[in-house]
Amino acid sequence: MNALPHITFADPNDGSAHSNAIQDLLGRKFRFNPAYRFSSFDQLTEEDRRLLGTIDGDPEICGILVPSAPGLSVKAVCRNTALLLESLRSPGFLSTETQKEFSQGNSTLLRLVLDSVLEVQLGDAFVSGASAAKIMGPCALEKNDESRPARLSLEALQYGQALECGHAPMLSARLYFYNRMPASPRWTRRINTRREFADYLGLEAEGVNQRLLNREWMLLNASPDNPGWLSWRSRRHPRVRSPYKLYLSPQCEDLRETLRIVLPILTELDLPAFKLARDLYGILRPDKFVIYVPTLEQLEVTSDTLLSNLNGVRAHGVPFTANIDAEGLVSWGMDPPKCERLSSWQGTSWRRWVTDRLAVALLAAKESPPNAELEPWQFALQRVNIEGVNISTWTPANVEWAGTKR
Repeated sequence: MNALPHITFADPNDGSAHSNAIQDLLGRKFRFNPAYRFSSFDQLTEEDRRLLGTIDGDPEICGILVPSAPGLSVKAVCRNTALLLESLRSPGFLSTETQKEFSQGNSTLLRLVLDSVLEVQLGDAFVSGASAAKIMGPCALEKNDESRPARLSLEALQYGQALECGHAPMLSARLYFYNRMPASPRWTRRINTRREFADYLGLEAEGVNQRLLNREWMLLNASPDNPGWLSWRSRRHPRVRSPYKLYLSPQCEDLRETLRIVLPILTELDLPAFKLARDLYGILRPDKFVIYVPTLEQLEVTSDTLLSNLNGVRAHGVPFTANIDAEGLVSWGMDPPKCERLSSWQGTSWRRWVTDRLAVALLAAKESPPNAELEPWQFALQRVNIEGVNISTWTPANVEWAGTKR
């Protein structure tokens, strides 16, 4: 099986929809949303700085926008953006120089409008957020991917829209854990202790899977920031940078056999690391088994090899990952760089990076006036597409994340 067609990078700015929307915007009047106020860093308390996380030390960032209305979130802004907003406290057109900058395939103007930082004049009113989404035209979702991960991703978004949840981190977590199986009495009777967990997966002292692990892999100490995983590094390649992640997602009943088949393959392919959920609740997650891979080429070889050896293993399916096989047994993503993790609640993985942004967009759309043309889940798709995600395949568009070239 050839996984190559799925391992591609999409650039959301290549499409005409975004370019047309930007050109439409450039000729309109704008104003800085009066529901926001600017606060420079020297005006913030120590607690505020702690909550902001990594952006506090970013020399490009000069302050934050603090909202006074529901549905809006705190935004970090650079000096140029702060100057632009200050110039638009009264409604007006963009300067010629600013129009030229925004016309060069730059999605910043769309982001400012869809994030309700700038309001744009449509007819007699100034609108922003979901109310301004009509500028983008219909949602750009293509019906060319009927894979299980793609289907689960849309189901998760519609589920998130239906939830009565107004807290972005909590909503992001609900999206992130979508498709997790319940810990039913059948499972809790079967796996109730660490010993029973180890026996179930062949990880007991002389178990079929533990013998190979002892010989070829090093078990790492649990991370205090992420204690839910058993993590191993290769004894041969303990320090190889691996930006790509393969998600191996078998049904929980098939996990022991999957481990028996996969561990020799990971060893033979000289992969540097992998992790496995460390308890019953973890292996009931769809993303229960994560393999770290250094390059796209190795990603393709590994996924092909896994799929050719896992015939008959039933797939669980991980939302918000790029599918490789249609059933979702193997899918992939990549971790964002530290500069993309803007605050202490935002996650460090590809999936959490996506769900964080989807959650904020969902809440913003739900707080906006009803939009007959676009439901909140569709607005969230539109917004994350502008952020750099191909919403048909859930692949990252920002190739600079991994230092790769198109």
